[in-house]
Amino acid sequence: MLELDDRQLAAATSPAEQVFISAGPGAGKTRILAARASHLVASGVDGRRITALTYTRSMASDLRARIASAMPDLVRCQACDGTGELTGFTCGACLGNGGSRPTQPVVGTLHSLAAGWVRRALKGDLAGAGHVLALRWVQTPEFGIAQPEDVDDLVEVAYQELRKRVTKRVLRAGLKAHGADLERFTEKTEARRQLAIRGLVTFSDLLVMLMRVVSAPALPGGPPRLADEIPQMIVDEGQDLSPMHWAIIDAWGPTGLTVAGDDAQAIYSFMHDETRADFPGVPLFQQRLAAARARLDVGRNYRSVRSIVTDCRRVRRQLTDDGACSDLDLQPIRPDEPGSVVIEADEPGGGASFHVQGLLEGGAHPAAGQRAFRPEEIAVLARTWEELEAVGAELKELGIPFAIPERGRDRWRSHAGRAVVAMARSADRGFIDEMDARTVLRVLGHADPARIVRDAMFAATQERKSLARALDHHPAARAGLPAGWWPNILEKKITSMLAAHIEEADVLGGRPLVEAAREMTTWQPVSRTGEEDDPAPATPGDWLCWLASDESNCNVQMREGHVVLTTIHGAKGLEWPAVVLVGASEGSLPSPGRMDTTDEDVAEAGRILYVGMTRARDVLRVICPSNIRGKPRSPSRWLVRARLIESPARAG
Repeated sequence: MLELDDRQLAAATSPAEQVFISAGPGAGKTRILAARASHLVASGVDGRRITALTYTRSMASDLRARIASAMPDLVRCQACDGTGELTGFTCGACLGNGGSRPTQPVVGTLHSLAAGWVRRALKGDLAGAGHVLALRWVQTPEFGIAQPEDVDDLVEVAYQELRKRVTKRVLRAGLKAHGADLERFTEKTEARRQLAIRGLVTFSDLLVMLMRVVSAPALPGGPPRLADEIPQMIVDEGQDLSPMHWAIIDAWGPTGLTVAGDDAQAIYSFMHDETRADFPGVPLFQQRLAAARARLDVGRNYRSVRSIVTDCRRVRRQLTDDGACSDLDLQPIRPDEPGSVVIEADEPGGGASFHVQGLLEGGAHPAAGQRAFRPEEIAVLARTWEELEAVGAELKELGIPFAIPERGRDRWRSHAGRAVVAMARSADRGFIDEMDARTVLRVLGHADPARIVRDAMFAATQERKSLARALDHHPAARAGLPAGWWPNILEKKITSMLAAHIEEADVLGGRPLVEAAREMTTWQPVSRTGEEDDPAPATPGDWLCWLASDESNCNVQMREGHVVLTTIHGAKGLEWPAVVLVGASEGSLPSPGRMDTTDEDVAEAGRILYVGMTRARDVLRVICPSNIRGKPRSPSRWLVRARLIESPARAG
């Protein structure tokens, strides 16, 4: 068991079937959830009957590693109901065979796991196949997932197919059509038809299909319900769940449910289908907290020094008073240090680069005796890329090295990154579709991949070949490729081919991607059964998750020896010894009339500011520009109301 304080331990070991944990920043939320999973396994729950859902793949990777390190050595013996050390499969307490080795829970994002569960249902292993097929989106388990860029491409294809008679907005709306709507084909569903004939679904579709699976009843003699297979659920970042997420959980009806979150850090409403103004993430989380059978508040902050926690608490109080988050008392545990927090207007000589230089030199500003920080210990955070680009220009002029890890994650949106996704998706399905073919040809430098694929598809239809075989024999597609390359995109060959081609294919991927691809050729994931002698070969989904997370070491490579520049959204879940937060003024945090048009938008801007402040461990610098885009600006209302800085009027 991990080392926990009394409140963390109470949350991890609560006997209640439904536990809601309101955990503030730096309170060890991930540690608590890992300990909760360990506690359930130690109590006799098979780890394979527990699923842990996270909001992002990197969070899933982190939680998976924490759970692996927290797995118990002692488990509940099913024969004698006692706790004894297991040797092999024998309980040391009763010497019977009722025990079993601890198995780890299934961890992932709801989207990544939904694809597997829906495929299992379509294969007949879980109830719900008929309900999914009734949507008429897919007909077999071998469907693919369309990336956002793929959807954009297919909407354009549909738009041109209809000779621009229907707007792209209408075509996107038609992507929600299913069942009878598709039978009565109309022009507005052309984009959906383009997806369906390629065997693709969108990420939103996955949730709709999963809802069909979890809602399906178990029939006598038929396959079990998903809830019967996995009755225990642990949910991270509960404040970011959409109404669809909650509906799936309610329809699932797990016998044991643990939800952890902090609605003061709800900053992702823009990622949901609902409009920002209507997204009810915070009210939903607050309602669930209020109705929870067991609610545990964990507010002890082990991350930041006292003065940082104190100022963050004052900002949170204003958010709470406005109903923008629930009440939670943040309690600093670490002692204070001199000059920990500076909040000031951005006057000449007080910009972000000035503060970064002072932090690197140590003691130069604003507090004597402050230690010098290494570049990678410093992060500059802002709401927008526009603000970060201005800081980057200043740092470049001063010769201070900086890196933008979030832009590194954008390698997946480059041609090279999209080819990685396309090849993995193809290997998952066992066939190559038109979108995958276009993407991979594009990364290999072909000037007109759409035409090549169109010609190959025509040839495949005429000669009754697969698209893979037609491309393999297409002269233009074959340029620079070894014979048999297309039909051999299989799990065992995909990584070596990637390593061989990606460096030559597209420099946009960057060195970290190349190194990750090379390392991936020899990587093996942790055994799914817990048996050391039972290696599990990496699936495309495994290594895509690995590459996209910090396990691949990509982000570490990009940060070493460099000051980190990233958006506050990109900094969520991360921390640094020193943080310089820029743009804490009206016009950015919040930005009325530009990005923030409703009261909820303004409240979310306050939460974004709060998240940025809570990323700092030892030193926090908050800059309130007096001029943004040529207009005079006053400090953010959230800082003024918290009495952390005076507005110009009050100062005068």
